[in-house]
Amino acid sequence: ESLVPLSSLSSLPHETSTTVARGNALGQYFCHPQIAQQLVQVGLDQLEEQLITRQPSSLPRILFVEPSCGHGQVVETLRNALQQQSSWPHVQQCDWEIRGIDL
Repeated sequence: ESLVPLSSLSSLPHETSTTVARGNALGQYFCHPQIAQQLVQVGLDQLEEQLITRQPSSLPRILFVEPSCGHGQVVETLRNALQQQSSWPHVQQCDWEIRGIDL
């Protein structure tokens, strides 16, 4: 899967609870689903590379914290990726805790 150029995002449909202009005026910035997918994919690919040489008994506990989760797009994308069969078998065997907060 290739990365989505940022210039193409304005033409992609994405529903938010507010318009982009209103959200920007309020200081709200939402993560587009395709950006969240890319972020999760790149992060899990890199983590898998680091874990590939470890024995299953030595896999770490992973705490993922999204400090500005808003409507939770990144958190939901990560959760979905970990629940699906994937190319990250070592990552999926780790003990995960995922937290999303919005200050």
